[in-house]
Amino acid sequence: MSESSEATETGGTTDLPPTRKAAMAANSRRYFTGKPCLHGHTAYRYTTTGYCSQCGHARLANGAHKARWKAANPKRSWAISSVGSAKARAARKGLEFSLTYRGVLGITPDICPVFYTPFRFTGNKKMGSESASLDRLDPSVGYVMSNVVVISLKANMIKNAYRAQDIARVAEWLKEQGYN
Repeated sequence: MSESSEATETGGTTDLPPTRKAAMAANSRRYFTGKPCLHGHTAYRYTTTGYCSQCGHARLANGAHKARWKAANPKRSWAISSVGSAKARAARKGLEFSLTYRGVLGITPDICPVFYTPFRFTGNKKMGSESASLDRLDPSVGYVMSNVVVISLKANMIKNAYRAQDIARVAEWLKEQGYN
């Protein structure tokens, strides 16, 4: 976009193209129809998305609110997220699903019952070995309360990768070698 068209855009909404199509043709980032959006805002819109700028500001403010809420309630936020992810996995795999976030929250301890380390309740993008993880005890059964536990991601990965007798055999061998 040229400097002159950028300067014209920032001068006011009346300087903007009147339609999205005209904005695309003029290579303008914004346009102004003068008509209210679905939420009643009469503001400029973004050419790439067609979204009202005021709605965009509201979405950003809501995102900041969600971030504060997640920071204030990490365990609850994790339970809600985990149930949503489990529901999607169950649908994809054709498994039974009857979990609620309150039910999962009710069975979620503060420490891993396998390794006795405190859980880190974080989003999926920041998962580590200490992160809480929803696990199905019997993989052939769906996501129902009687078949799920909350263990660390580390414990869940070990459990899913090996059979119990394999893990026991490795532990036995390590003891024989003098490892603790």
